[in-house]
Amino acid sequence: MTKFIEALNKFSNIPFEDKKELILTIGLMLEKEKFTFTDPLHQVYSGLLPNELINYSMSDDEFNSLIDFLLQHAEFSVERDLLPDIFWALGKSLENRVSLFINNFLLNHWRNDEEVTYQAIIALENNLINESKEILKLISEEDQGKSGTHLRELIEDSLENNDNFWST
Repeated sequence: MTKFIEALNKFSNIPFEDKKELILTIGLMLEKEKFTFTDPLHQVYSGLLPNELINYSMSDDEFNSLIDFLLQHAEFSVERDLLPDIFWALGKSLENRVSLFINNFLLNHWRNDEEVTYQAIIALENNLINESKEILKLISEEDQGKSGTHLRELIEDSLENNDNFWST
C-alpha cells in the first residue's frame, strides 16, 4: 500500500499512462471493498491488482480518501482524457455522495464530451442500482408480506435482478 500512496502523492508528476493505471487500480480497490465475491479475492483480482493490494483491506478513512482524490480530479482535472477512467473508478464506489456529484456534473457538462458523459452515466447507474437495492430491502423488511401480491412480486423480482447483476 505504501507504493500506492506514494504514487497518489506524485500523481501530477507521473506519465499519463501511469495515471490511467493508477486510476484503474483505485477503481478496483474501491470495488474490492464494496463487493462480496463468492471466489476468494486472490482469484478475482490476481493479475488486476498489485500483489500487495490483493488482500489489503482499507480503512474507512482510506476508502474515503480515494473517493475524495477521484472527485477532486473529476472536478479539476486538466487532463480531460482521464475523465472516463475517473468516472469508471467512481462508479465502483457505490457511495451516495458520488451519485450527487455525478448528477451535478452531468447537468452541467453532459454536452462537453460524449465518452465522459457515457462513463459518468454508467457510474451513476452503478451507484443508483446499489441505492435502490438497499431501499427495496428496507421496504421488503418493513412490509413483511402485508402488501398485495403485485407489489411483493415487483420488489422480489427487483431484488433478484439486482443480485443477479452483482453476481455477474
